[in-house]
Amino acid sequence: MNQFKLFASGLSADVDEDVLMKHIERVNKSIHVKGIVIMRDHQTFRSKGLSILEFPNQEECKNCGKCVGDKALRELNYTEVLGNELSLCPYRPGGMRDKTASNLFVKNLPGETKSADLHQLFAPFGKIFSARVKYNPNGTCKGYGYVQYETKEDADKALGALNGETYKGSKITVEHFLASGSRTASFMKYNNLFVKNIPKNFTDKDLVSLFEPHGEIVSAVVIKESPDASGNKGFGFVCFKKAEEAKNAEDKLKNLSVEGQNLFICRALPKEERRKQLREERLRAFKDCNLYVKELPEDITDEKLKEAFEQFGKVVSARVMLERRQNLETGETEMKSRGFGFVCFNEKQSASDALVTASSQPILGRFLYIAIAEKKEDRLARMASPFPMAFPGPRPGGMYPVYGMPPYGYPGPYPAPRPRRPRNVLCSCH
Repeated sequence: MNQFKLFASGLSADVDEDVLMKHIERVNKSIHVKGIVIMRDHQTFRSKGLSILEFPNQEECKNCGKCVGDKALRELNYTEVLGNELSLCPYRPGGMRDKTASNLFVKNLPGETKSADLHQLFAPFGKIFSARVKYNPNGTCKGYGYVQYETKEDADKALGALNGETYKGSKITVEHFLASGSRTASFMKYNNLFVKNIPKNFTDKDLVSLFEPHGEIVSAVVIKESPDASGNKGFGFVCFKKAEEAKNAEDKLKNLSVEGQNLFICRALPKEERRKQLREERLRAFKDCNLYVKELPEDITDEKLKEAFEQFGKVVSARVMLERRQNLETGETEMKSRGFGFVCFNEKQSASDALVTASSQPILGRFLYIAIAEKKEDRLARMASPFPMAFPGPRPGGMYPVYGMPPYGYPGPYPAPRPRRPRNVLCSCH
């Protein structure tokens, strides 16, 4: 008989098999886990934040099997492990999962919404496979989440009942989830416009007068310099009732001259999408000037990182990547360094100097791994190739760049894979 397994996600990179086992015992000692596998990157051996929990089957213990797995799913789901929310669902191989037919996308959620709240809201309409919200680094909800039911019929029932309903003072939108490759142009219809280069003396009424001939306006606002200021920042937003009217206004008024300035009009982007766009623009502007820095000390800050690299040239920005961790002694959640960060120079030559220096002398009291920063998609594509990079030789201290194992016959030392501890824990009836 097959083992009953649970798939765990949302784990901190510091959670290993022992930490997860202790957490399970702390929640309920009667939950017996036969095995825990933390999924790790095959090159860096760092945890991916994912795990598989395996429980005894009914052949090994007639009183356990799936019933113990169901108990673990009820009691462990949405609990906190080292500051991160643990999300559990039954484990299914990739070929057995239907990711779209019964999967719902929920947006306009209040900032205090948790995954457990989302599960409770959608539970009356059928058996839920998984429910989770996306969080900001400070632990608040990003405003959207996902709910996957066991069947498409239950998902349709929940969509019909909850779409447009008010939840904690916010009108939520529920729709079927669409993978990015399946989203057509009709899916990207919009009725909210961003308007730029408007005169400094423009008010909300002036904006309404300008756009009102092209359709029914729901709202129009000019962004002011301050609440009490009479002038504006030169941009605003206009929301139409219908997407067709918004498109018509965009086509008719784009580049229209108003008091000597040509209007710039486009779709108003959500905050996350706008941040992503700005990030890509920044990457293009500072190509080969942005460095990825690894092996940073735990007590490093943005200011210390910037000071350490200013010897090579003008630093535009320096950022240490942080994550929430729970202090096991005090129980408090703290923001700690993940051991890597980014340093952006204003010139390519400065970044090149930092790269050359890092191979011959310590920075911040240790030898750091430094490379040109690249987009995640480009990095994954390069690492998936049979020969991701030529190994230039050992770095100071005998370390190799973490791009994969050296070719066969290359002189050591080689980075040793992290051993896994086997677990064979059976229930008390044995």
